[in-house]
Amino acid sequence: MAPHNIWIECPYRARAGEELTARIRFGHNFIVQGKADPLRTGVWLVTPGGRKVPLTVDAGEKELAVAFVPGEWGVYTLLCEYDGKIWSIGRDGRHLRGPRTDHPGIEITSSFYSYQFAKTFISVETDYPWPGPLGLELEIVPQPPAHRQLEVAVLYEGRPLTGISVQAFCAGNPSPYTASTNAQGIARFPFAKGRWMFLTSYADPQKGVPGQYDERCLTAVFTLKATV
Repeated sequence: MAPHNIWIECPYRARAGEELTARIRFGHNFIVQGKADPLRTGVWLVTPGGRKVPLTVDAGEKELAVAFVPGEWGVYTLLCEYDGKIWSIGRDGRHLRGPRTDHPGIEITSSFYSYQFAKTFISVETDYPWPGPLGLELEIVPQPPAHRQLEVAVLYEGRPLTGISVQAFCAGNPSPYTASTNAQGIARFPFAKGRWMFLTSYADPQKGVPGQYDERCLTAVFTLKATV
């Protein structure tokens, strides 16, 4: 089984001083398929002024959750990082945990280190301005929707990625939209009412470790609820 993705579900609008709870989901395309390892999961609340506040992860029976109280007006970013560790892929297509050396007698075709980033926005008393990049290794940076379209930039180490595939899932619709980034790292999608998940991945073989894994494979997810 391929590694699952993380994403965040929480209220997208709130009042200052209101206690909120966010759920860290684990699976694919809004379908929960397990629970992320809390020991590999970090969550932060980024204030409108850019202050990054670590949050305590509550490991429930079926899901992870964090609670927080936004204290000021503005658009907050909720950020989650998940350390997926090393995976190896067998000749038969199976994804096996651990490096090649953990699987003697199995023909391994490739291996990678999995690391994931998930973000969402929370509007407290106001919907704008939307936050910019956070300086993550791989990041989806959305722009406010206009003319029923949403533009997202894909950045790797702060630089735009060209020709990268981005998928957009709307909850309840099994068929995603797919677009590739242009020379400025921008992908464009139709945007309508609903819960949206934007997802992209990037693998860097220059960050491989001989004898351990061939490349570092990153995934970035951004979730958003559109009300109009």
